[in-house]
Parts: sequence; C-alpha cells; structure tokens
Amino acid sequence: MYNAVDVADYIVDRCAGLGRPVSNLQLQKILYYVQLNFLRRFDECAFWDDIQAWRHGPVVKEVYYKYNIFGRHAIVPRIMQSTEGLFSARDKNLIDNVTDACIALDPWELVERSHKVGGPWHQSFNGNFDKVIPKEVMRKYAREH
Repeated sequence: MYNAVDVADYIVDRCAGLGRPVSNLQLQKILYYVQLNFLRRFDECAFWDDIQAWRHGPVVKEVYYKYNIFGRHAIVPRIMQSTEGLFSARDKNLIDNVTDACIALDPWELVERSHKVGGPWHQSFNGNFDKVIPKEVMRKYAREH
C-alpha cells in the first residue's frame, strides 16, 4: 500500500516523460481509476488516502493541494521524483496500464465517466467538498463491474 502523493508524483513524472503531461483534473481521475483497478484486480487499496466526491469528480485532497498551483494547465514537474524501487513490478504495471488508458481520453470524458450513475462518486456526492467516497463503496463497485 502506498501514499497517494507518491502514486501521483509517479504518474505526473511518467506522463511528462511520455510527452503527455496531465492536469490536476486528469490526475485526480487517474488516481480514482488506479484505486478502483487495485480493488478489482487485487482486492486491496493502492493507497489509504481518502478520495472525496467533489463537483468535478473524485479528488484526493492532499494531491489536489500539492498540484493546484498549476490551475487547469498541465503539471510540469520541477524535479522528477525518484520512485525507483518504490512500487512492486505488479503494482507499477497496473498503475502504468490505468494511466495509459486514462491519458488517451479527453479530460472531460474522464470526468463524465467518473460521474457514472450508480458509481462510487455518484453514490457519494452531495454537493459538499469534504464528502469521502467510502472505500467499501469503491470495493463493492469494483467487484460488481
């Protein structure tokens, strides 16, 4: 299990290295799908940080505030974070696969997909910015879909 900021730093660096830098909006949705896919594939969380249901979709607050200085623009890492040895090969492979699938989509398509009726965000969003999407709701959804 990892820290969401470490996973986010890895995704930001990887995307920048691929010439496909991501915005904070995209990064938040990628983290959401990483978490869902870890639950689906391994029945375990990728990270224990809470994911909250915000207006534009799922958000890991700590990651959001780390990268919000970029606004709606692409995140440009100042210094590439060293993640060598941080992730197991199994986990890195899944993070890479989810990231690749997500960066192929338009950012607002990611938002729309994360808002799927009956999905964890939809079940949790109530107009507040501090409503946590329960991990058990995500786990149940991952098992069923």
